Amino acid sequence: MRYGRFLAVLAVAAVAIWPLGAYAADFLANARLALQKGDLKAAQIQLLNAVKADPQNAETRFLLARVEFDLGDPVAAEREVLQMALAHSNGTLSVAAKLLGISRPTLYGLMEAHGIEVETGKPADSTTSGGRTDLD
Repeated sequence: MRYGRFLAVLAVAAVAIWPLGAYAADFLANARLALQKGDLKAAQIQLLNAVKADPQNAETRFLLARVEFDLGDPVAAEREVLQMALAHSNGTLSVAAKLLGISRPTLYGLMEAHGIEVETGKPADSTTSGGRTDLD
């Protein structure tokens, strides 16, 4: 009986999470079609949806950075490149810095400038002070 409740919760969680990967793939495919048509705004919308559905997909973040740069927003493009490196390195800051060809202190500074938490590599929420704490 005890395991029955656990299995029910597990089944509900699996059903809730499963569609996200499918949606992310659909958004990415739609973004590629929009890019082929030259519709950067539509591609941006689809890629933002894909990132929301699967934040760890480095390819999606790279395409979004490229689109944002082409749309004239280099700051957003830089933020996405940082997020892409963090996703590709599974949040390991030293690996992300090597991927980007920059030093760790430079990566920390860029993360702070873009509101990305140093400890987790995730966007900072409004309750975070924004200051650097323990960097090692």
